[in-house]
Amino acid sequence: MRQRVVIFVIIIVLALAVVGWQVLFRSGSGLLVRKPDIEISVVHASSLSTWLEPAADQFNKAENKIDGHKIRVRLIPMDGVEAMTKIGKGDLLPTVWIPESTALLYSTNDELRTKTGRDVFLTSGEYQRRVLVSTFLVWVMWDDRAQVFLKKYPQVDWDTIYALVTNQQGWPGVGGDPNWGYPKFTIADPNSATSGLVSLMQATYFYNKKVRDLTPADVLDPGYQQWMKDILNTVVDFGTGSSANIVNEIILFGPSRTDAALVEESSYIQSIQHAQNRWGKLDIFYPSVVMWLDYPYAIYVSENSTALQKDAALAFQKFLMSETQQKAALKLGFRPGNPDIAVTGPDSPFTQFQDSGIRAQLPRGTAARLPDRSVSVALQQFFNRVARR
Repeated sequence: MRQRVVIFVIIIVLALAVVGWQVLFRSGSGLLVRKPDIEISVVHASSLSTWLEPAADQFNKAENKIDGHKIRVRLIPMDGVEAMTKIGKGDLLPTVWIPESTALLYSTNDELRTKTGRDVFLTSGEYQRRVLVSTFLVWVMWDDRAQVFLKKYPQVDWDTIYALVTNQQGWPGVGGDPNWGYPKFTIADPNSATSGLVSLMQATYFYNKKVRDLTPADVLDPGYQQWMKDILNTVVDFGTGSSANIVNEIILFGPSRTDAALVEESSYIQSIQHAQNRWGKLDIFYPSVVMWLDYPYAIYVSENSTALQKDAALAFQKFLMSETQQKAALKLGFRPGNPDIAVTGPDSPFTQFQDSGIRAQLPRGTAARLPDRSVSVALQQFFNRVARR
């Protein structure tokens, strides 16, 4: 009898010990501590903040896990040109980089390959880059200016913008109100903003009447340099930061600040109603040469991140490519990277704002190829050495 009692007591003690052990483990206050969080740092184009910030917040609150580790996403907004410089120098080592354009990704990868002997941003395999969303640069002009402009010129593009901004009589020279003065044109600074650098690429393609095979020799052509210099010397303001910042300033100050600008389509869509409520209609025009901003999600493949961090980055990528998140991006004017999500639809701004001139589809043959890094370097050198003298 005594032996049975002892065995029974031992069983009860062991059972209580197991229960207690489990409680302590779940609370994280006992001998067993829960696995540490896996943090991934995501350096992203500032123009994606309106989409990525709420998306990352949802992802973090959902307590997504990998191998028992909770994944935490830390966002670092930064324009692609600045990030390219810092990553290339090794001053910035993110788990993921989402620049505005694959062109920046390739340029940085080329630079790092010369240092490491291998690719760090892959184009194939499990960790290959993937386009999240896309947009491109468009012309915007206040409606009263646009009405005058289109009576004089057949369309809004680089050649007609050149004719406008170089007219020594200003707006009256093309039939505009003398109180408008000289035309005020805005693009982003190519030294600090990706959209500014892409603006120069787009203009250079237009001048050379082609959509591929742009070379440094094209940039060094004296005729092109004089033409581009004439345009850039009339720019009232080289906007700093993303296209979203430029559009915000356009809406804040109205025609007193700028008459026309080259900005991202998505930034225009996000601000179209604000512009109409404040200053009137802001018209949109599509250029004949389109340079896509494709926002690639690129995992930095190096020893600076663990395999778990890379896999956690894949989990966040999958989340962003989900139907819910892609539709959220669509509402903000971005074109979805998920091919299963239609650009048009009752809730799509490409349907809602068709009367404002927004196009869901573009004519074929307008997309220009991304030039080599040597062209980007030549354009920035031209801008600093020639255009701004």
